[in-house]
Amino acid sequence: LELTDDNFDKIMQKHDVLLVEFFAPWCGHCKRLAPEYEIAATTLKTDDPQLTISKIDCTSEGKNTCRRQGVTGYPTLKLFLAGGDKILDFKGPRSADGIVSFMRRQAGPLSKELSTESQFEKFKEHRDASIIGFFDKDSDIHSEYMKAATTIGDGYRMAHINSESLRKHLDMDDSVVLYRPSHLHSIFEDAQYIHKEPQKSANIVGFIKKNIHGMVGHMTTVNKIQFTFPQLVVYLPFEFEKDRSSLSYWRNRILKVIKETVVDKGDIMYAAIAQASDFIKEIKDVGRESSMMGKPIAVIYTANGKKYPMNEVFTPENLIVFLREYFEGKVEPFFRSEAVPDNKGKSLKVVVAKNFDDIVMDNSTDIFIELYAPWCGHCKKLAPTWEKLADQLKDEENIVIAKCDATANDIPDYYRAGGFPTIFWANGNSKTRPEKYQGGRELEDFLAYIKNKSTLPLGSPRKKSKNDTEKTADESEDKKSEEQKAKEQQALEEKLDKLEKKLSNSFNDIQDEQEKKEKKENVEKRFNDMENKFADALAKLKAKEDALNEKEKDFERSVDELKSKQEELSLKQAELDEAEIKEQESEDKDDNKDDDNSSDDGDQATDEDAASNENKEDKDSNEGDNKESATQDDESGANGNGAENKKDSSRGNGEDDTDKNASEKKSCNDDTKDCKDSNKKEKDDKDEDSDSKDKDEDSKDIEEGSKDDVNDINDEDKDSKD
Repeated sequence: LELTDDNFDKIMQKHDVLLVEFFAPWCGHCKRLAPEYEIAATTLKTDDPQLTISKIDCTSEGKNTCRRQGVTGYPTLKLFLAGGDKILDFKGPRSADGIVSFMRRQAGPLSKELSTESQFEKFKEHRDASIIGFFDKDSDIHSEYMKAATTIGDGYRMAHINSESLRKHLDMDDSVVLYRPSHLHSIFEDAQYIHKEPQKSANIVGFIKKNIHGMVGHMTTVNKIQFTFPQLVVYLPFEFEKDRSSLSYWRNRILKVIKETVVDKGDIMYAAIAQASDFIKEIKDVGRESSMMGKPIAVIYTANGKKYPMNEVFTPENLIVFLREYFEGKVEPFFRSEAVPDNKGKSLKVVVAKNFDDIVMDNSTDIFIELYAPWCGHCKKLAPTWEKLADQLKDEENIVIAKCDATANDIPDYYRAGGFPTIFWANGNSKTRPEKYQGGRELEDFLAYIKNKSTLPLGSPRKKSKNDTEKTADESEDKKSEEQKAKEQQALEEKLDKLEKKLSNSFNDIQDEQEKKEKKENVEKRFNDMENKFADALAKLKAKEDALNEKEKDFERSVDELKSKQEELSLKQAELDEAEIKEQESEDKDDNKDDDNSSDDGDQATDEDAASNENKEDKDSNEGDNKESATQDDESGANGNGAENKKDSSRGNGEDDTDKNASEKKSCNDDTKDCKDSNKKEKDDKDEDSDSKDKDEDSKDIEEGSKDDVNDINDEDKDSKD
């Protein structure tokens, strides 16, 4: 947030908590603070409630405000509370995590109370892990949890739920739970951890620190101070929020390596992944240029400030080799160092990382060293005075005046500069415990300090160095008697024998453990194979069962179709029977009518000539013979045509076939139209009989098909049982 003289008071009234940086554009310290301040501002935007930090340029549009606030140096950081009613000086590290930590402490309680399910879900959705306590407000665990929140500090997201109804709804009570963010879920570790130890504040703090980041945490510029040493950091070359799939891909592979190579073998290594764009300085500090940032970069950091970058191309396989070699002591640390200068004949010694031990750590001299930055204005101002001091003490063999560019060389943490310039003094016997110089910066101030602190008075001859001491020890060793050397040699050999036996036993134990492990792995492999085979067999059985069920459904559908066909045939047969009955009744009626007509003609006949009657009888007799002959021919033709004509001839009503055919022939001779109708009806009856036969054959085919389906189902059932 940019402030000016015009908007300073107005914006101040809108914020209960506001941090303000008073700066000057030309200030080196301000330039160094700028990126850290920007990171802190971005981080605090995601807090709930959101926290705001601001800045004001004291050389242009904020001159009056800076003068009114009593600003005399840059940068100056002040915290304004309650709209400016209370003002506090910033007292914390001038780094992103230091600023964030300071602001969160001012914002309110370190554990936030959640009263609704939506608040609970929203709190868990954060990109960092969350710790939530579930308990009654008046319980002992509530008191212990709040103590833990105060003890562990503000770098952790902590909340608590006192609502009894919400606790019951979430099925959580009297417990502390750590929730891992969704983008860090993995098959190698649980998504949430429940604290199972006694609910004491110390136990809760230990539980949080142990599990907060899991086996492979997500390191940021803010939470990096939470990671313990030794730590493996893998810098990944993409933005985590935009590429979750790549994040999951790489983290799972690193997790697998850490579990199998470190955790399962009992070694200690805290691992993390980090977004490379947030740690460009750290990557360059291990000699990796920007051209190499397109691939993951792995570095191991130790508590003493040493760095072990992985030189091979990053792959899970190469990472396994790198970790093994590190634990075996085969990896050399990386030192960022300038070229070793030629200090011969110079009063002011120039120190770089590669000659640091030779000059600074030499226990035969006292050291007075300035750590500077090339861009630092105060360092440039001090430079001529520091040169004069070195020239004035050039004949003092026991005192070394030196300088080192702390921005270009890696030096031990106990000589780490907090700002520039930083000056350290160390006596010959306390080189790992240097004293930070806090006095004036004039030549007389430095001389008075050295006179008071030097191990030997000024002008004393140079004391023996470490090399001199070693030379004297060698001469003393030569004077030992041969007998004493022999005794020592014998004792040494005995120790070696014992050591060999111990190593042999240890080797045997290791072999036994290895064999046990191999057996266990073989058993697990066989079990997994059996499990896979069982799963395959179960899947096949399920497929056959599904096929059997489908066959059964097909069979049921076939049976239903068969029943439907049978019903249709029954209805058709009933219709045919009814038609046949009607036809028979019609024929009987026609026969009765013909008989009546024949009787009437007999009664009316006159007694004619006997010869005429005899001729008529002869004529009728001949017609009867012809009719009988025609009937026999029809029967012979019917036998040649098969069962269908036979069926027609069997439909008679018990009358003599010859008489019936003779009557039909006579009827046809008497009336041509009746003959045509009779022939048409006979044809229709034959067609209906033919349809009936076709349907009988269809019914038979369906029945046979259904039997085949039943046989198939029985076969499938038998296979399933097998």
